[in-house]
Amino acid sequence: MTAGSANSPGPSSNPVRAAATAEEVFGARQGLFSRAYTGDDDPLNEARLKELFGPQAAMEGPLAPTGIGCRFHGVDVAQRLRAEQAAYLIDALSMHSIVVFAGQDLGRVSLAHFERFANHFGAPQPVPKRVTDGVRDAVNEALAQIAGSEDERLEHLPIPAESSAIYTVTNVEPVTAGSVRVLTPRPRRKSATRRQDISDKVRCEVLWHTDQDHERIACNTTMFLVHKHPAARDSASGNWLGSYPEVDYDTFYRHPDLPEGMEHFHTTDARLVRLRQRNLPLNAETAFADTVAAFEALPGAERDRLEKIRMVKYERPGDDVEGRGYYCPLIRTNPRSGRRMIYSPVYGSRFVLQDIPPPRIEGMSKAETKVFLDELEAHCLQPRFRYNHLHAEGDLVIWDDYALLHCLPPVKIGITHLDDARLYYRIATKGEPVLTLPRRDNREWLLENLNDTYTSPAEILEVGSG
Repeated sequence: MTAGSANSPGPSSNPVRAAATAEEVFGARQGLFSRAYTGDDDPLNEARLKELFGPQAAMEGPLAPTGIGCRFHGVDVAQRLRAEQAAYLIDALSMHSIVVFAGQDLGRVSLAHFERFANHFGAPQPVPKRVTDGVRDAVNEALAQIAGSEDERLEHLPIPAESSAIYTVTNVEPVTAGSVRVLTPRPRRKSATRRQDISDKVRCEVLWHTDQDHERIACNTTMFLVHKHPAARDSASGNWLGSYPEVDYDTFYRHPDLPEGMEHFHTTDARLVRLRQRNLPLNAETAFADTVAAFEALPGAERDRLEKIRMVKYERPGDDVEGRGYYCPLIRTNPRSGRRMIYSPVYGSRFVLQDIPPPRIEGMSKAETKVFLDELEAHCLQPRFRYNHLHAEGDLVIWDDYALLHCLPPVKIGITHLDDARLYYRIATKGEPVLTLPRRDNREWLLENLNDTYTSPAEILEVGSG
């Protein structure tokens, strides 16, 4: 059963909708998919990997001190996945939170291959055309501007004509008439446009988040295909950025027009301020916080208390005033892996970005909710739960959005050398993973949860495996 094929609740006099079920979030099947194809107690062992993908396949991990992260070698994402192969990889993500498919040959692995692979993990979220139109041409223009010689030429990979899923993540931006065109703008308020540029050389974010966490069905995965990662290093520090740039914290967390009753929003404990900015990547890594490990580290009584808590969350500006919203548990359990995780314990990032009201915990005031969630976020951002993932060219990196918080790294902008270029392709997915393609998602579910429709394009289904 693919996403949305289950019966949805009808209209109710109560405008606060029910929480999304585990089936809606993680898919209808319970337990590891892989167990349908093997009687082994550990269907994700390396012997099984080799059996499925060939003797050249190998696994490496964990990648992080908390025990998460797995790197697969010798797994070619250009190959069509058989059902048992897809089951293995879907389950691997549910167990490891971050999975890397290392060493993809981008001379033969295309964005069509990438999108076909992504279709197994959930319905890809369509990217608005206003965001994607002209980006490939602009990136190629900028790459031509900074290339030192023909030997250094690099080009954005072709985007499948039928695709609406590819989003380009880059610091490569063309300079026209002395100004830089920002290709991947954040959805910030007009009065705060480009406030993430802390200088003419560095762009930075310190908003820890989970993708689309304001929506009832949030992203279940986010993935990068890494085309170019910064290779330059400062000779003194050995890091790309040299040292962490000075950041005015209030620039990122201050809302310019607080509504009545939100005076508490700009009061944040100094410990959380430090943790949000501490040990952020200096080499364009993606910063993660492991909320599974953070949950498991709590005393049993506290874990029991958190599992009983539910939040009311909002999807659009003004929902709190109108009384609209939906319930959301603070603790989610992945039914395939059995792992429990603290889900998105962040009070106001969407309020800063998009005017979407912060969540409210039942039985607490807005101010009490902020204090509670700030304390929980600070718990999750402790160094012992943190991991900065260093990307490598040719890697396909996928992470479980329900089991992690993440934060964008500071990056150089206005670059003049290819060694400073960062060029990734991103797909985010929602809903049920599937073992076979094409996806057959319910149209009404797609319109409700992706604000658009998505059908596995024939172009990606037919692309060759050689």
